[in-house]
Amino acid sequence: MIAAVVPAVLVGTLSTPVRLLEVASALVLVVVVYAVLVSVERKGYRAELLTVIVGLIAIESILWDQNFVPVGIFHPTFSGQNFRLYDVLIPIALVARLRVNGLPKRISALGGAVFLFCAWYTGEAVIGVMRGYGFNNVVYEAKLVIYVGGAYVLAAGVRAEDILGPHGIRRLARPFALVTVGLIALTGSSGLNIPIPTMNVSGLQGVEPDAATFLFCLGVITLLVELASPRRRPTMVAAGLVLIISAVASHQRAAVIALIAGAAFAAVGWLWPAKSGRTIRLTPTEVVGAGVLIFCGMASYSLLNGRSPLRTSSLPFGSLLSAAFGGTEKTESAAERAGQLHAALPVIMQHPIIGWGLTKTITYVAVGQTVTTPSPDNVYLSILLRTGLLGFVLFAALVVAAIVAVVRVWRIHPEPRVAALAWACGATIAAVLARGAVEGIFEKYRIAIELGLALGMARSAAVSLEERARSAPYALRSPPITEPTKPATKYLVPMADE
Repeated sequence: MIAAVVPAVLVGTLSTPVRLLEVASALVLVVVVYAVLVSVERKGYRAELLTVIVGLIAIESILWDQNFVPVGIFHPTFSGQNFRLYDVLIPIALVARLRVNGLPKRISALGGAVFLFCAWYTGEAVIGVMRGYGFNNVVYEAKLVIYVGGAYVLAAGVRAEDILGPHGIRRLARPFALVTVGLIALTGSSGLNIPIPTMNVSGLQGVEPDAATFLFCLGVITLLVELASPRRRPTMVAAGLVLIISAVASHQRAAVIALIAGAAFAAVGWLWPAKSGRTIRLTPTEVVGAGVLIFCGMASYSLLNGRSPLRTSSLPFGSLLSAAFGGTEKTESAAERAGQLHAALPVIMQHPIIGWGLTKTITYVAVGQTVTTPSPDNVYLSILLRTGLLGFVLFAALVVAAIVAVVRVWRIHPEPRVAALAWACGATIAAVLARGAVEGIFEKYRIAIELGLALGMARSAAVSLEERARSAPYALRSPPITEPTKPATKYLVPMADE
C-alpha cells in the first residue's frame, strides 16, 4: 500500500511546472552544498566549518527571537513545509563526513550515551505518531536528534587543538563582544530598525534570551582558555567577560539562571587545580581591569538611558535583575510552572516507564484560565512525560558521561588550554541544564544545538587526552615541561625494571 501511495504523492507534488522547478532548484542546492562540504572534509577544514555554524547561530539569535525568524536563508520553506537552516546543513555535513571518512572505528561512553538517548527519542516519535498526536508536530519535536546528536558528531570530529587554533570558534569572540556592547546599550531603549532586504530585522532592543545563553558558551570558552594560556591577550579576556555577562541584559530569568550556574561551574575549575599544579590563574591586574570594565559598562549603560550613574537603583545589574526576577508577570510565570508540575505528575504516572511519546500535551490552570501546552517549561518534566523513566535515565547517563569526561581531561591533560576547553564545555552544559529547569530547552533549537556542540567539544578534548596517552604513556604522569628540552625517546616504551 505504501509503495502505491508514495509515487502518487510525488506525482501530485510535481503536477505543476512551478512546483517541478521548485523541487529541481532545491535538489540542485542540496547537491551543491553536499559537494562543498565533501571538499571541506577532504581538505580538513572541520574547525572552519564549526566556526561558520557557531557564527550563523549567533547572528540569527541576535537578530530574531526563535519564533519570529522570517522566511529566507535561516528559515527556508519547501513544498509547504518550514525548515531551519540547521535542519538541512547538519545532516548534509554528516553525510559528507561519512562519505569521506566512513563510520567511526570505536564509540566512546559519551558517544554511546548520546546515541542511545537519540535512538530512544526517535522511538518516542514513532509512539507519538501511533497515538495520533500529529505527524508534523512529532517531526518538529524529533528534530532534537539532529540538533543534539548531529551537533555532537560534528563537534566531536574536530581536533581540540584546531578548535583552539586561529580558525577556531574563539576568533568570533571579539567581533561578537563588540556587537554585545551595542546590544546592551540598546536595552531599555525604543529599539533599532535594520533595513536588511528579505531579513525583516526590526525592533532590535537588546540581547535576546537565546543569544544570551549562546554567547555565554562562546564567552566562557574564550575566557577560560585565555586564562589558562601562558600569554594572555587583554582584548580576549575582555571579550570573554562581555559575552558572559550579556545574559544580564536579556530580561529573562532562565538566561540569568544559566549564567549563574555556568559561572559557578567555571569558578570551581579556578579553585580546583589539576594534579600537575596547573590552574586558571587571575593576576591582580586582570581582577582590577575586570572591575573597571564592569563599572564602566554599568556607568555607560546608565548614561545612555538618561540615568544618574551614582544611583544604585539606576545601575543595570539592579534594574535588569529586578526585571528578570520581579514583577507581576514573573510571579504569574512561576505560578504557571507550578501548575504544569501538578498537572503533569498524574499523567506521567499513567505511563511511567516508556512515556507518552513526543508532543504529548498537558492541561493546567494558570491565572484563572485553562491552558493546554505541548511543551512544559521544564525539560526534565518534559523528558519524563514524553520518554518516561527510561528516557530520563538515558539523558542522565549522557550528562554523567559528559561530566566524567570533562573532569578527567581537566585533571590530567598536560596541555592547559585543552583542559580549559573541556572545563568550559562543562560550564556550558551546566548552564544549559540549569536553564532547562525553568524552560523547555528541547523546543529551542539554538539551545539544543549549543548542548550538542558542548558535548562534542568535550569529547574532542577527551580524544586529545587519549591520543597523548597512546603516543607517550608516561607523559601524563610527569610534570609539565617549562623549558625546551630534547625529546626523551627512551621513555616512550616501558623500561626493563618496570
